[in-house]
Amino acid sequence: MVSPFTLVPEQGIEIRRGRMTAVATPAWLSISPVTLFTTRTWVRIRYRSSFFDDPVRPLLRFTTRSGEVLHDAMTGAFAGGGEWIGRVPPGTMAVSVSPVTRTGQFDFTLESVEPVSPLHLFWRGLFQAWKWTAGSVIARLLNARREARQALRFAGTATPLSDYHRWMQTRSRDFDPAGLDAPRFDWTTGPTTRLLLSLNAAEDQDVRALLTSLQRQAYARWVLYLVRPNDGAMPAFVTELVENEPRCRTVTDIADIVPDIAAGDWLSILPHHARFPDHALACLMEHAARNPDARLIYGDEDAVDASGRLHAPILKPDWSPLFEQTVGYLGDAVFLKAPEAGADGLLSTLWPNPRVESRHIAMTLPPGAVSHLRRPLLRRLSPVDALAAHPAVQSPEPPADPSSWPRVLIVVPTRDRCSLLRRCVQGLRERTDYPDFHCVIVDNDSREPDALALLKSLQADARFTVLHRPGPFNFSALSNDGARSLPSDVIVFLNNDVEMLSADWLRALVKPALRPQTGIVGALLEFPNRKIQHAGVVLGLGGDAGHIYHSEPVATRGYLGQLTGEREVSAVTAACVAIERKKFEAVGGFDEVNLPVELNDIDLCLRLSERGFVHVLTPHARLIHHESASRGFKTNGYTVYARERAYFDARWAQVIRDDPYFHPALSLYFLRPALG
Repeated sequence: MVSPFTLVPEQGIEIRRGRMTAVATPAWLSISPVTLFTTRTWVRIRYRSSFFDDPVRPLLRFTTRSGEVLHDAMTGAFAGGGEWIGRVPPGTMAVSVSPVTRTGQFDFTLESVEPVSPLHLFWRGLFQAWKWTAGSVIARLLNARREARQALRFAGTATPLSDYHRWMQTRSRDFDPAGLDAPRFDWTTGPTTRLLLSLNAAEDQDVRALLTSLQRQAYARWVLYLVRPNDGAMPAFVTELVENEPRCRTVTDIADIVPDIAAGDWLSILPHHARFPDHALACLMEHAARNPDARLIYGDEDAVDASGRLHAPILKPDWSPLFEQTVGYLGDAVFLKAPEAGADGLLSTLWPNPRVESRHIAMTLPPGAVSHLRRPLLRRLSPVDALAAHPAVQSPEPPADPSSWPRVLIVVPTRDRCSLLRRCVQGLRERTDYPDFHCVIVDNDSREPDALALLKSLQADARFTVLHRPGPFNFSALSNDGARSLPSDVIVFLNNDVEMLSADWLRALVKPALRPQTGIVGALLEFPNRKIQHAGVVLGLGGDAGHIYHSEPVATRGYLGQLTGEREVSAVTAACVAIERKKFEAVGGFDEVNLPVELNDIDLCLRLSERGFVHVLTPHARLIHHESASRGFKTNGYTVYARERAYFDARWAQVIRDDPYFHPALSLYFLRPALG
C-alpha cells in the first residue's frame, strides 16, 4: 500500500521557481510523517530522480530517541527510479534524505514506503546467497542482532547482473519532459551531436534501427553521417533514409563533415548494432551543460536481444587511467567536444579506430576534462551472452623500474602468535628480493615464551629492529610508532599474519607508490584456501566499507576485468600497503585517537584522497593473509567497535555514500558486483 508523505527542505535546500535547489552541501530533506517508518521494522522505499541529475546514491539519515544518528546509502536512480530495502532503527524519531552531493537544481521524489517481511528476504537469500542466510541465523542464535540483520541484507536485497532485464523493469520509468525531466537550458539552441557510422560493416536493419532510435530522441539536435567507401555504390536503402530524414547524410570522406562542425558540438564514432535509449542525447547535453570543463564524456552501455530483453550491463567506474590502460573500459559510448579549431584533426585521429584513439586523447586531457555520465547511453543489438560484460584485456607496456630503488621501512605490529610472526619473518628473509629494506617489529605485550624467544633472536639480524610498545592494542598507535622509529623513503605496513608467495612482491608494491599522484598501494591478498581476502575496498559496502570479491576464487577476472591489472580504488586494507613517507606524514599518519583498531586504514585513505591522491590495487603483489589471526575474529564486531564506527560514519558519511570507482547502480550489500 502506498502511503502519503511530504519532503520538506531541512538543510542546504531552497525552493526556487517551484524547483528544489541545493544551495549548500550537505543538502537534506526531512520526510514526514515519520510514522511511515516507526510503525514498520523493515521497509522498501521507492524513489525517482531526474535523468539530468547525477544518479548519486541518496543518503538516508535516521535520528533516534537516544540521539544516535545512523546513515544508510541507497542505490542511485540509474534508470530514473530506485529502490532501497532496509531496517528502520528502533526508536527512530526523524528520517531525512540527502538526494544530491552538489549544488544546483535537482528533482527528486519518493513514490512509496512499504513494509517488507524479513521472511521474504530470508527465502530469497536461500536461493541466491544461502551462506549469508545461514550466517544471519547463526548470528541471531549468538544474540548478535545487528550482525544478523546485516547478514540478512547481504542475503536478500541484491539482484544478480544476469537478471538485469527484470531489475530494469522495476527501476526504469518513462521520460518526463513536463515534470522531473524538464529541460534546464534551451535545447533549440544547444550543441549538435554529430554521429558517424561506417557502412562497411553495417547492415540495412542496423542502420534503420539506429536511425529510428535517434528519431525518438527528446533532444533533436543531432546529425547522423553514414560514411561509405569511395569506390562503393550508394545502397538503395541509404538513399531512401537520406531522402526521408534530413538529419541523416552520407559522405565518402570524413573531411566533408568538418564544415558542418561548430565549436562545442559533440562527436562520436558509432559501432554497428548501436542503438540509443530515448533519453540518451538529452542526458548527454544536460550533463555537458552541467560540466562545462568536460571535453570527453563517456557513458554506460548495455545490450538488447532480438526479443527486446536487456542484458550485459557495462557499468563503468569514474575516470580511471590505470584501469583504462589495462582494460580499455571506455568502450563505445564516448563523445568528444569539438574544439574551436582543429576538428578535422580530431576526426582523422579518431577514424577508423575510435576506441584506441579515445583512450590516447583521454590520457592527455587535464583533470576534470574526462567526465563519466553514469547512465546507459548506448545499447547494442546482441544475443544474450554473446556480449561479454567486460571489454577485452589489453597488454600495456609495464612501467620501467626506477633507476634506484628507495629505502623501505616495513612496519609489522605483533603480539604473541609466534608461528604467524615466524612465517612472516621467514618470508622477509627468504622471499623478498628487494635490495634495500629494514623491518621494525612493533611488539605489543607479547607474553608467550616462544614469541619472546623469536623477538630476541631477531636482534642478531641487522635488517630487523624490535620496538616494544606495551598497553592496550591500538593498531594506529603501533603503526605510527613503528613508522617514526627509523628513516626511509617508503613505508610498508604489513600484518604479522601475512605470508609471501613470490620474491618480487615488495618491488610490485613499491613501484606504483612512487608515482606523484599515488597515495597508498594495496596488495591482492588471498586466504590459505586460495580464495580472495582483499582485492580493493568499496566505500559504503556493508554500511561503512568492505572488501569487494571477498571469498571469490583467486582466478576471478572480476567485473569488467577489474582483477587483471592495476586499477584505481578508493581505499585498501593496511594488512599490506606501501606509501611514500612524505605523503603519510603530510596527513599525520593513522588516527590513533578516534580509530585505534577499526577503519583506520580507510580513514587514512580518505584523508589522502582529500588532498588529491589516488589509491591503487595491484594484483602483481599477491600474498596470503591469515585474516585477524593474531587478534582473533569477533562475531560481534559492530558492538565491540561501535564507537569507532560512529566516529567514522559521522566523519565520512557524505563521502562513503558514493564510491567513484563503484557504480551507484551496484549493490552495497553483496561481495561481488550485483545490482542494487
